[in-house]
Amino acid sequence: KDYLYNYLFKEIDMLFNHLNKNKIKLNVRTIFFGGGSPTIFHREDLKNLVDKLKGYFDFSKVGYFTIEIDPRRVDADRLLWNHKKCGANRLSFGLQDFDPTVQRRVNRIQPQEIFKNILTKEVRKAYKTIAFDLLIGQPGQTKESMAKTCDQIIELRPTLIQLSLM
Repeated sequence: KDYLYNYLFKEIDMLFNHLNKNKIKLNVRTIFFGGGSPTIFHREDLKNLVDKLKGYFDFSKVGYFTIEIDPRRVDADRLLWNHKKCGANRLSFGLQDFDPTVQRRVNRIQPQEIFKNILTKEVRKAYKTIAFDLLIGQPGQTKESMAKTCDQIIELRPTLIQLSLM
C-alpha cells in the first residue's frame, strides 16, 4: 500500500501534471500491468489504481488492457473480478516452462494443473486474449523439455504464445 499510494500515485500525478503543463494529451489505446504487481495488489487497491488512471485519460478508447498474472496467486474468481471491476480484457501469464527441473531452478513452480483450474469457461469468455509467455534459454531447458511444454500449452488452448530468448 505504501508503494502504491505514496509513490506510484505520486509518479502518476507528476507525469500528468507535466503533460498538462506542456499541453500534451495522451491517446492511450493499450495498457499493460506487468511484473507481478497486479497479482499482489488487493482487489480494491488494483481498482483504485485503475480509477486513478481513468481520471487522467479516456479509458473508453483503450482497446487492450492486459494484466500479467502469476497463476500461483490467483483463482478464477479474481480473474473475473479483474475483468468486471477493472475492465481488463487480456491476460498474460509468465509461464516460461512446465518442466519441474527448470521451474525449480528459476524458483517458479507452477504445474499445468494451476492453469487448468483458473482458465474456466467463464474466464475464457471474459478475456479476448489469453497469452502465455515462454522464455527460451532458461537453466536446465532442453529441446525435449520444451517440446513437452509446448504439448502442454496446446492442451491449455491460449489465444497467443509469446516467445522471448534469454
